[in-house]
Amino acid sequence: MIKSKNILIVEDNEEIQFLLTDFLKAYGFSYTCAYSVDEGIDILKRAEPKKFDLVLLDLLFPDKNGLYLINEVRSDLKFEDLKIMVISTLKEKKVILKALELGAEDYIAKPIDRDILSDKINSLIADTQLYSLPLLGVMPDAKYSQIEFDFDIVLSEVDEEGVIFFTDCLLPKGFAFDVQFNIFSDPNLQRINLKVISTQIIHNAVLTYETVAKFSEMDVEQQLMVRRWLLANGRYEELD
Repeated sequence: MIKSKNILIVEDNEEIQFLLTDFLKAYGFSYTCAYSVDEGIDILKRAEPKKFDLVLLDLLFPDKNGLYLINEVRSDLKFEDLKIMVISTLKEKKVILKALELGAEDYIAKPIDRDILSDKINSLIADTQLYSLPLLGVMPDAKYSQIEFDFDIVLSEVDEEGVIFFTDCLLPKGFAFDVQFNIFSDPNLQRINLKVISTQIIHNAVLTYETVAKFSEMDVEQQLMVRRWLLANGRYEELD
């Protein structure tokens, strides 16, 4: 259970507000509710610095949409550590991508699944989540030195930029780690540095997340080794 975390809910639907507040109370979070974008912005600007850790934000309102709040928050350095999760019935990728582009860290679709919501909130603002990851031989970087991960993983794609894999555990965006995949023993790479770019749940699948992770801290020689291995194994065609 996470303690001493303060969440702002910006949602005009009373049923959704009740669902969210009931969930947050059960998990020991503090919360404040706003019924409009302007009210949400006003609460944030009047609050003490870093009072809120997370905003749960609907996108559709009668006057202004939630994108306006995201833009306002991300243009003010006072809120540089504030996380934003969009909660909406909107299915259009363009709107969701616009919210992420403006600075939202994540989104969840209505109707809200409590387990998924819990995982996503934990990934954004948890201080001490403990996992274990023996299969990957992970050595987390300093920021996550107290975190260990334990989950199954299925490698899906590899290219020059990084990898895509499926797992039953949600990894937070920006999470950096060292990993040993057997597949990289072929190009004689003992350890690969990866950084999570995005993670999304696969619909109609039980607790399955698709994660995109990019190579990081890889020198030129290592990049050439990966490129040669990809070419040799027919992973992609070299362009003229």
